[in-house]
Amino acid sequence: MKRRILTVILLLGAALPLLYSAGSVCLSVRHNRSLQARFTRAEQAYPYQEAVEKGELDLNAVSAYFRFGLAPIKYHIQNEIRTPSAISYYADMEDDAPVFTIEKGEIVSFLPDNKTGYSFTFRGSDSLPANRAGWRLAKPFVIVGRETPDALLYVKLDDLMSAAVRWLRENPGMERNLTSAAMDELLRDIPGGKGLLQNTAAKQLLRPTKRDVCSRILLFSDRVLSDKGVYLSGDLKRPLLSPAATICLIVSALLLIAAWMIGRAGPGHRTPGEGAEERKAG
Repeated sequence: MKRRILTVILLLGAALPLLYSAGSVCLSVRHNRSLQARFTRAEQAYPYQEAVEKGELDLNAVSAYFRFGLAPIKYHIQNEIRTPSAISYYADMEDDAPVFTIEKGEIVSFLPDNKTGYSFTFRGSDSLPANRAGWRLAKPFVIVGRETPDALLYVKLDDLMSAAVRWLRENPGMERNLTSAAMDELLRDIPGGKGLLQNTAAKQLLRPTKRDVCSRILLFSDRVLSDKGVYLSGDLKRPLLSPAATICLIVSALLLIAAWMIGRAGPGHRTPGEGAEERKAG
């Protein structure tokens, strides 16, 4: 009887993370389809993808898509951060060795020129999408006490992500604002999504991850180019299995295995301890 109850508990425990993973995959599929459906290439759009593939990107032509004003930041931000890991820049995505590296622990200006308004500089966090998901085009961050190249280079999105996470920790006010914006974008893809905010459990499950929040900063150019019908970046698409969903699947699998093993040890299957007790009684 105890084994049966424990098996049921384990099965129920396995179902919860499994449902979360399934829901996460469904949301990713819906988001990616919605993203593709909303994108319509403008007739006179700059041939961004072709220019990137040929290595002939015209920054003046691209800058034309970012000529608009943004409301200034109304409170002080900590712009200079110490890099939590190295950031490597490459002349080509196929290269093994970087042409420039910002070492771990160096102090950089995360937002170019500590801006309070907006102008796209193609430097640091102002990166452009490459023609391969996970890679960006940007000039290196400005480093305190060291010169940096002025050339547009390839850099991995994950390298920029680590710097963005550190910047968010230094600026909790900005993190709250960006979390709210990321939540609004997520709910846009869910029918009746706004109503989910009234449910505390649903709100916690849908809460954006640090990576989602950092994407609001690092993929700003991707959203602009997509909205203007220039280019649909692969970095805007969500992976079917997020890290959280993958962990939930592993937990669910472990619980199912445990339930199966306990089930096998049910009636008709003696454990070593039970056999010893019977022999002692005989």
